[in-house]
Amino acid sequence: MPDDRAVSEVVGYVLLVAVVTMGIVTILLLGGAAISELESQVTDENVDISLGSANQRLGALSSARVNSTRFELRGKNPSDLRVHSNTSSGHIDLEVNGGTCSARLPLSTIEYERGGDRGTLGLQAGGQFVRSATGESSTVIEPPSLTADNGTLDITTYDVSGSIDDRTVLIRKNATLSETRSEAVVTELARGDPSCNRPSNVTITVQSRYYQAWGDHLSDETGRSVTKNPANDTVSVHLNQSWLPTRANDSGNQVVDLSDDTMATVTSNGGPTSADSYTYSTTTDNLQVDKGVGNNYTAVAVPLGNGTQSSSIKEVDGETVYRRPIDIVFVIDESGSMGESATGNPGSKSDAAKQAAKNFVDEANMSSDRVAFVGFNTSATYHRIEGSNRFFTNNTSEADATINTYRSDGSTAIQRGLDKSNTLHDFRARADAQKVVILLSDGENTVGNNANSKTRAQAQRAAKNNVTIFTVGFGDPDEDLLEGVANDTGGTYRFAENATELNDIFQNILSNITSVSAIVHRPTTAQLSVGGRRIKPELGYANPDINRINGSYDINDPRYRGGFEFSASAADGNLINVSAVSYDCEPEAYELTDVFVSNNTTNRPYRRVRCTDVDNSSRQVASPDEAQVFLDGANISDLPDDDEAWYQSDLVNDTLAPYISGGELELDSNEAVIVFEYSSGGDTSRIVLLYQIGLSESRSVVEIFDVREIHATVDD
Repeated sequence: MPDDRAVSEVVGYVLLVAVVTMGIVTILLLGGAAISELESQVTDENVDISLGSANQRLGALSSARVNSTRFELRGKNPSDLRVHSNTSSGHIDLEVNGGTCSARLPLSTIEYERGGDRGTLGLQAGGQFVRSATGESSTVIEPPSLTADNGTLDITTYDVSGSIDDRTVLIRKNATLSETRSEAVVTELARGDPSCNRPSNVTITVQSRYYQAWGDHLSDETGRSVTKNPANDTVSVHLNQSWLPTRANDSGNQVVDLSDDTMATVTSNGGPTSADSYTYSTTTDNLQVDKGVGNNYTAVAVPLGNGTQSSSIKEVDGETVYRRPIDIVFVIDESGSMGESATGNPGSKSDAAKQAAKNFVDEANMSSDRVAFVGFNTSATYHRIEGSNRFFTNNTSEADATINTYRSDGSTAIQRGLDKSNTLHDFRARADAQKVVILLSDGENTVGNNANSKTRAQAQRAAKNNVTIFTVGFGDPDEDLLEGVANDTGGTYRFAENATELNDIFQNILSNITSVSAIVHRPTTAQLSVGGRRIKPELGYANPDINRINGSYDINDPRYRGGFEFSASAADGNLINVSAVSYDCEPEAYELTDVFVSNNTTNRPYRRVRCTDVDNSSRQVASPDEAQVFLDGANISDLPDDDEAWYQSDLVNDTLAPYISGGELELDSNEAVIVFEYSSGGDTSRIVLLYQIGLSESRSVVEIFDVREIHATVDD
């Protein structure tokens, strides 16, 4: 459990600056219309932390495996908090097709009146809000559990009843009621009327004391303007057909069966393939749908999973190509035993540790990286940068002077050192930085009950925050504990016999985190043309990390997560062509990413590298005879042989696994899987696309909503 000093030393400044931008679990509670106007009002840190913890615990109840949770109220009496049931707190109304189908979701609130002009804090629907004392404005501190993505809505609300009468608050979920109500809401919205199966519009209305903040959240999530009504504390957003999934647009007879030659044709090298000779897969360069009724169909092509395979292992200089900056926290043992002599060194173990840390800093790229320092013995200490009140520095001289402040006395409490390093990364690390901890200990935990369990808990906390911990044993450490901490976070454990080995280990860690051997991805994209018109891809969500190639997106980018698609309207008789294009990368235009793959044979992690600038003159388009199309029912034995390298996705067991059942592809009637295999830059490349046109024969219901109602009772 974090000690109060760790909180008090960091929270005061950090809670006001870093929390919102980092998107971590929020423990800072603001109120009013402008955050800058409220910074001076945030004083009840313990209450803020307690309610932030409460919000986390409530969120856990959305899991089917969690039926109860508890949190500790710190800093204020239980009577300062109120539980408002949905009858007095508010609700969310969901309407489909102008109210033809509708459902109402509860909005219970756990609320804290902060007094004076400091406004009201409320936990509602998995989010944290602050309302000004005048009620004229409110703001979101942690977003509620309502997300809108690719035309779907994911919503979780909480119907909490009871009262808070004790500092230890127990909340019990009514699992049966929660499941029943969640299923009922989805049924009401999708099947309350046949016309709601394929909706043309959806309206979301929120009634809440925090309606202004809800309005901002709905606008951010949907990209649509909202309507606010102060008279009844409501805000609403209307989502028309253009916002909803393309498959919901069922205008006219748009059902397509690609295996039916009366409505669809697959051409092979420019010539038609008849239904009689069609064997589910063929070499292709065009698909064509013509039902002879003058319809327009929506044609969509989506890259599947990590189906793009165009990469090889190469040596890249981690300091000459761009990479993410690194924030490193040294957590060094300051117990009395560190003052003992180090093997093979005239000085103490503490002296050897200091020198190894200095050598690390001297070799690091301090133009982009930063270091901070924590010590632990009976307690834990932030070693602020010498001569200032800062925690991180990119100045070598400042770092060396701060390292000299390490001492050696007292016992050993590793968990407290990790707690402070986690807090630093939580509140002081840069949002775009890789987060690393180097933990050195020369002994076993000797302070606190269940110290080892608490140490592992801190490691798990670090892992959840994408912090990698490298552990180093020196002297007589608890090697099992240190190895477990490293494994929990994707780091490594090493033992140093003497000062020389200790220095080598620190240098090895530096080499590891800056990476010189990597999996280099060849820039590759896909193109869609309909009736001779080239269609540009559309992002399904905002992701600036996906690299652009001449207007298309690099689907071989290791940061790609399937967040875009090609979508266009195709008239009856239009030829639809999907092609694969690759490029050479300009020299020294590589960028290290934060995506790693481990070789199971050597257990060595390799970083994936992407290209940031292509050589346009090297453009290579896959020819028609390098593509195959597979429809529903295709046997997996017809798929290309699986000859991927260890760092590439397996076509059958990874990329196409969600579409395989009983040894066959299981697709909708309007779907096809297109596999391109070709040679580019000396490497074998593969791109896998899922192609859709029109509507499927089998899927008549479009799922717009994923709704969960959590019903719970406060039981002190």
